Amino acid sequence: MRLFAMAVSWMVQSLLAAFFAFVGFMKATAPMADLARYHAWVAGLPEPVARIVGVSEIACAIALVMPIMLRSRGSWAGWAAILLIVNQGIAIIFHAYRGDLAGALAQNLILIALLLLVVGIRSILRRKAVSGL
Repeated sequence: MRLFAMAVSWMVQSLLAAFFAFVGFMKATAPMADLARYHAWVAGLPEPVARIVGVSEIACAIALVMPIMLRSRGSWAGWAAILLIVNQGIAIIFHAYRGDLAGALAQNLILIALLLLVVGIRSILRRKAVSGL
């Protein structure tokens, strides 16, 4: 069961990392007009803030796969997932404020659910490792 949980966690972490690396790269580098056209939630923010959000998403994407790459049990992935949950919560607020929540809510909620799955599995595995089970 532990091996299955680890495999599911790594698979989900890898997919989330790929997604957030892509969208983070776009937020960090794409022209603001393109971000607005694709309804990126940062489009209404000042450009430096949007770029910082993009860089932070790239950093969290790297942190999501860091335990896989380093073969460690560090808590990087859990903390990255929590930060990305906050990121998605803020995104929902911005989409609601701009009136385009209907088009974005499903994606944001799916991402939050997957991130919560990563946090849950990683915390269970960490607890079992500490208790020696």
